Amino acid sequence: MKAVREVMENLSPSLIEHLSFASAVEDCLRNAASRGGFKVKFKCQCSEESLDNMSSVEKILLYRLIQECCTNVCKHAQASELKVNIDSAKTDTPQETYCLRIVDDAKVWM
Repeated sequence: MKAVREVMENLSPSLIEHLSFASAVEDCLRNAASRGGFKVKFKCQCSEESLDNMSSVEKILLYRLIQECCTNVCKHAQASELKVNIDSAKTDTPQETYCLRIVDDAKVWM
């Protein structure tokens, strides 16, 4: 049962529903840093209000994208630092648009 709960929590994290989206991302990054042995720098330059206006599906998709990037860094990058930045993008559309930037100092493979 514990393994099933863990899988379900990873697929649809309850933190997104109970805390702010940014707090859920911070928790995800903290866990990944602990697993991967790297430092994390997280900056969210969007207002909580704009992030709260995202649908639950959008929040989960964005969270899962960040989570998968962290998993890839843990498995393959041998990075010592991961930087994650979420910002509002300037567009001509009435919908809020976000820019997600994830950068690591991965080992170069040859």
